[in-house]
Amino acid sequence: EVQEQRQKEAGSQVQLQRRIQSLRAEQEQIKQTAMLNSAENDKLEHRQAELEEHLKLMHEKLQSSRRDATRKFQLRMGEVKADADKKLQATDSVLLKIKKNVE
Repeated sequence: EVQEQRQKEAGSQVQLQRRIQSLRAEQEQIKQTAMLNSAENDKLEHRQAELEEHLKLMHEKLQSSRRDATRKFQLRMGEVKADADKKLQATDSVLLKIKKNVE
């Protein structure tokens, strides 16, 4: 009976040792996965920083392009206004000559 008890205890110890080994293997796998996830997270954070920088540059280019377009438009409108003023003065001058001739 004592030997039977010892065999049961030995069997229980073997089961416990196997369970411990299994848990250690699982723990190691979790550590490996955590390291891989950490590395992947670092890569993703780096990529996010790159994308944020790219977005910032694109926004700056867009703002610069808008400023350039506004400036060019204003310059062109100034040229059109100056041309229209010249034509209006020429028309006024012709009208004044016609008025003098009519009188």
